[in-house]
Amino acid sequence: MKKKLLSENLLLKTLIENSKSAILIEKSCNSVEYTNEAFCKLFELDNPSLYIGISTDKIFDNQNNFFAEIRKNKIVIINELTDTLPFLLTYIPITEMNVIKYHFWQFDKIPDIKQLEDKKLRQSHDQLEVKVLERTKQLEHANAILKEEIFIRRKAEKALKHRLEIEKFISNISTNFINLLPDEIGSEINNAIKAIGEFSEADRSYIFMFNEDKTNMFNTHFWQKENINSKIKPLKNFPVSDFPWLMNILKKSEEIYFTKLTGFPPEADKEKIVFKKQNIKSIIVVPIVYSKSLIGFIGFDSVEKEKDWQKEDVYFLKIISEIFAHAFENKRAVEKWKALVEYTDDAILVADFESAFFIEANPAACKLFGY
Repeated sequence: MKKKLLSENLLLKTLIENSKSAILIEKSCNSVEYTNEAFCKLFELDNPSLYIGISTDKIFDNQNNFFAEIRKNKIVIINELTDTLPFLLTYIPITEMNVIKYHFWQFDKIPDIKQLEDKKLRQSHDQLEVKVLERTKQLEHANAILKEEIFIRRKAEKALKHRLEIEKFISNISTNFINLLPDEIGSEINNAIKAIGEFSEADRSYIFMFNEDKTNMFNTHFWQKENINSKIKPLKNFPVSDFPWLMNILKKSEEIYFTKLTGFPPEADKEKIVFKKQNIKSIIVVPIVYSKSLIGFIGFDSVEKEKDWQKEDVYFLKIISEIFAHAFENKRAVEKWKALVEYTDDAILVADFESAFFIEANPAACKLFGY
């Protein structure tokens, strides 16, 4: 054990003696324990062995307060440039059982100023580059969040604007159908489906009605955008059996809307074949229901390109279908009443309440009164 300790001390002594750094090992009582030739050369001293046991106050002389303060603080210093000393300082307190036994001092010449400045400049540049990269990432992240928020807000604003436009459009359509005469309903519906198609940016819009037993359907109203080569023709007595899946959906008072035909389920293969022949890429179909009875359907589609239908488009078409349902039923009721009045054997007269004049008489009434 003693031999090992001596060997380690010899090794340490050899390293210190041959070090280019000026090294001083000081006892806790501030006397020199060991120093090397580099230290003596730096402080202009004679042979190092002459100073062993000598107080370091005699060596440091005018800097005693400076070194005393460092000892007092007991803080490790590594290669620091101080205002007091013209060289780089390293200080390490050596303790045993939390008690300082020695003070290790190392002094190194200050490198060339330009080298120091270049080194500091490189370090500053590297630090600045790291900070710039970090800040850039932060800004990119913040910018991405801001873009997403702007996109969401604009989308919401666009949806709200579209909803308000829908409400206004529906109000105008509804107003146009108030107090229409039966003979005016057909032409007004033609105007309406044209306006619907243009408003929804569809390529085509149309209405199909069913016969009484719902075995056939026929195209009653149709509009298409200019320059569209439509394959739809006004079809009379068209069998609904060709559209089993569609009829099943419509009978449940449900709508269909697909951005692309590939979205259709396997049970809609018959419908898909017909739609493909008509070059339909996207479609919306909404039932026309009156008194819980299916009487027809209204739809629009896109044949030039796929269109991403929104829920607002479906809502819009459902309201329009309700307006049309009332218009169709009012027309049917008036026509039924007129047929009843026309062919009954009873004399029927219609008088204006305010003027007390007869304004309408059926054939039976004319015959009865000799007109």
